[in-house]
Amino acid sequence: MFKTRRFLTLAVAVAGLVAATGTPALASYDDSFATHTVTPSDCSDKSDPAGYIYFVDYGEGDLSNPAKNDDYITLRDTCANGNGVRGYAFLNGTSLGSVYNGKGNGSFVVWDPFGNVKAGDKVGIAICSVNGSGGSPYDCSSVFVFASVDG
Repeated sequence: MFKTRRFLTLAVAVAGLVAATGTPALASYDDSFATHTVTPSDCSDKSDPAGYIYFVDYGEGDLSNPAKNDDYITLRDTCANGNGVRGYAFLNGTSLGSVYNGKGNGSFVVWDPFGNVKAGDKVGIAICSVNGSGGSPYDCSSVFVFASVDG
């Protein structure tokens, strides 16, 4: 009985220490999600979207992300139509701006407008095809109702 009580005391002390020192820097739940431009698209295969936007929230992040955190956007162009794609980011209903990928089919850009997303934050993303960096958006799609589980 004495050993059991000592073990329980130690377990409670360790749990308290973990709680007091905070959570690890990396998220323990993968809050990542994605969307793509609407189809039919102006790609050679009309059933293929022109691009994808990914919100990445898990792991150490992409090495090409200079902020090296786990909350960022990857914007991928997947269509050889001569146009690019523009990605948009929102946090708790506020626009964080946009990024353009005009590097061609198969290319991607990494963009980190979020900093560190916190538990309960609502993350939104959108993507549109655009004809040049200043072109009018078309074939847009968005996801706006996402709440982060653990930041």
